[in-house]
Amino acid sequence: MAQEWDRLVKLAFELDARAALELCDIHTTEPVKGLTTEYLNDVRADLVFRADDDVVHIEAQSWRDPDLERRLVHYWAVLSLQHGRPPRQIVLLPRGGDWYDGLYQAGDLTLRYRV
Repeated sequence: MAQEWDRLVKLAFELDARAALELCDIHTTEPVKGLTTEYLNDVRADLVFRADDDVVHIEAQSWRDPDLERRLVHYWAVLSLQHGRPPRQIVLLPRGGDWYDGLYQAGDLTLRYRV
């Protein structure tokens, strides 16, 4: 069931990425371009877009994944290197939940993302 929610979120972005990004408070003046991540080693980010000059990374998460925030750090680093700028990261919780608060800290590392 959780995977169905993730699939529906991805489908919404496939059908109209610009409108879906606006629901995430990402407004663009240029057409939104979907970016592929399959060519990157070990990166299977759900959705990555170029919206104006921003790289936007969206993860749909229907269940609590204890490794999600570490994966976000990995995606942030790889996408930053690939595109020459840090991505704006958003975690969508289509079924609701309060598993993530938008802040991950480990050692001296701090990653902020939107939920």
